[in-house]
Amino acid sequence: MLHVIGSTAFFLMVVNGIVAGTLGALVADIVGGITAVVAVVGTLSGVGYVVVHLAIERRVFAGPDDDERFPTPD
Repeated sequence: MLHVIGSTAFFLMVVNGIVAGTLGALVADIVGGITAVVAVVGTLSGVGYVVVHLAIERRVFAGPDDDERFPTPD
């Protein structure tokens, strides 16, 4: 997990999350949402993007979770 947080991919993921939050807030504003709704939609969009991509990156860096169990000789 520490490798994911300390990587360049994490930095780019956070920057992309900020962009996703901004776009979500802009869309909510365009459809006529009040200020509180715009703020909540923007926050959920940005945090949701980061959380989903953090889960994806964790799975990529973790590798396979194989529990090999070979038969014992008789």
